[in-house]
Amino acid sequence: MTLNFTTNSSEDYSITLAYSGSSSNDLATVTANGSYTDYSFDTDDYVTSGEMTIEVSRDQGNGSDSVELTVDNEEPQIESNNLQDRVNSEFGPVQFEMSDQSEVTDLDVEIDNGDALDQNFDCGDESCSGELEVNFPENKLSHDSSYDLNIVAEDEYGNELSYNEEFVYDNRFEGDSDPEVSPGPQVFDGRGPERFTVSLDQKDESEVRIKCSPDSWFDGFSDFEDIDDSEDFTCEHQPVGFDISYDMEIVLEDEAGNSETVEIGEYFFDQTSPEVGNLSAVVGVFNSDFQLSYDAYDSKDVQGLDVDTIHYQIDEMQYGDDRGKEISHQEAEGEFRVGTEGLEAGKHTVYVWVRDKSGKISVREEFSFDFRPDAEPSASLSVDDSASVTAGDSKIIYANVTNTGDLFIGEMELNIDSQVLNDSRTVQDLRPGNSTELMFSIDTEDTDLGKHSLTFSTESPDTSREMDFVVEANKNQEDRITSKYSEYYKKYEALEKNVSDLEKGLSDSRKEKLESNTSGFFSSMESAEKAKSNGNLYRVKSHLQNVENRFQAASNTYEEVKKQHETAQRNQAVGLFLLLFVGLGGGGLAYVAFFSEEYYLDFEALQEEFEVLEEPVQKVQETAGQYELSAEPLENAVEKFSELVAEEEEELEEAESYAFQGFT
Repeated sequence: MTLNFTTNSSEDYSITLAYSGSSSNDLATVTANGSYTDYSFDTDDYVTSGEMTIEVSRDQGNGSDSVELTVDNEEPQIESNNLQDRVNSEFGPVQFEMSDQSEVTDLDVEIDNGDALDQNFDCGDESCSGELEVNFPENKLSHDSSYDLNIVAEDEYGNELSYNEEFVYDNRFEGDSDPEVSPGPQVFDGRGPERFTVSLDQKDESEVRIKCSPDSWFDGFSDFEDIDDSEDFTCEHQPVGFDISYDMEIVLEDEAGNSETVEIGEYFFDQTSPEVGNLSAVVGVFNSDFQLSYDAYDSKDVQGLDVDTIHYQIDEMQYGDDRGKEISHQEAEGEFRVGTEGLEAGKHTVYVWVRDKSGKISVREEFSFDFRPDAEPSASLSVDDSASVTAGDSKIIYANVTNTGDLFIGEMELNIDSQVLNDSRTVQDLRPGNSTELMFSIDTEDTDLGKHSLTFSTESPDTSREMDFVVEANKNQEDRITSKYSEYYKKYEALEKNVSDLEKGLSDSRKEKLESNTSGFFSSMESAEKAKSNGNLYRVKSHLQNVENRFQAASNTYEEVKKQHETAQRNQAVGLFLLLFVGLGGGGLAYVAFFSEEYYLDFEALQEEFEVLEEPVQKVQETAGQYELSAEPLENAVEKFSELVAEEEEELEEAESYAFQGFT
């Protein structure tokens, strides 16, 4: 060991070196040269690693100095405290404890594939002790491959450490991911311990641990246990004194920490018996099968522990008898149909009990009822007598249905039938004495103007009611109807006056014809006038339907009868004229022909009027005989005139067959 030092002395003297409590034979002579001079001690003694003190002192007189230092002759020390034979990517960081007498100046950590690893190591200036955390690189190691972890550390004095540790990189679970558990998920009565066997068909390369774990507030009933290929694992549930359920999970974990959680299903442990109660029906009198309501539950604390089946029996129920009609349970609060086939009339009792999925039976409850197989339901229906609405608007109307009998009406249809609405409503659950009000909305259009009959009816039981429903005219319709009425009322007044004046001189046949063909128009207008005075414009509109046709028929008839009447009056004058000119013979007939062409003659009327002349003609003939005068000219005139009348009448009939005859 060599120790260098510097001193300034005014005289010559010797200095002695000592270290670690030992004296050295080495001496150094200091020369009094009046300045600082470098000196050194050299010794062959071996100095061990550790803390030591070096001291120099004068052999003569006073004066000494010392220094404390650390001697480091050893390599750094390292020890792993958690690296396993098999690790995965989630295992890190790997922890090491490292120590040295001096500072570690160089540290390299790598695996044998050449990848450098993250390192985290903090060391002091003179000595070092701490933890080295090593994280495996992601996506650089191959599953199920072996690697060497190499650590090289060097301190400030060149002491070097080489560390090596082998491991297997195992990054996934490769055991049985679908273990068999027996028995499977179900409901147990909860009275005693239940054991579940877990069997694995496939083994992971590393050691595997397994445990049963319920996914609930209830503590797990097994810890991890190592298994091998030949062993089955057993979980055990102990009774807890109350109803409980949980989802069982099997947790498998290999040596590297890779795990698989398998959900087996929900297990129920039912220690309480089910209950049924609150039996009720809408009424106590029935004529057929009926619905009976109930409340039933198996466990108020555990959802899923439900009643499995409901049982009932009518009359003669033995408490120990578990027979009866079975009904699949649907809900905690529900109803089921009680069959009454073959049941005699009178009072009866139905007994009800329930069974849960573990086989436990409830206490039985009972419900009494009166059975009347011949009874019929009855109901009444009431509506307003009438209602009205303006065309284009909507109207709400109501119908009230009342159960007037002793039987419950489960369902019945109320129908409404009319030109403005066809609809139906369903009446349900109508108890005896109760009523229900049903609403209907009627949307009207302009075309609905008028009076309608709404028919309300029900079936089983049968009822029926009628309502008058009037759709009144709106403003636009009112204006149109009033305008049309005014137009034809003026025509009506004028025609009525003309007809009245004409009737005074008519024959009975023409008067009858005139009245027959004008009465339709007059009656319509009189009815329209009355409806308008009452404010019923929809009736006015109805009476004015086809009024133009009726008016034309009346007008045409009036003109026709008027013309016939005027012609008849001329014909009478012509007949008298003929009597005066019977002596003219052919000249008279020529005049008649000229007259018929020049002036229109109604030959039908003329023939009628001419019959009046038969008696005077006969008298002329008789007078001519008495005075031995010739009556031949007159007879010839009558004959010719009759032929002429017949011919003209045929032509007139042919012409009239194509003529407009008017409307009736």
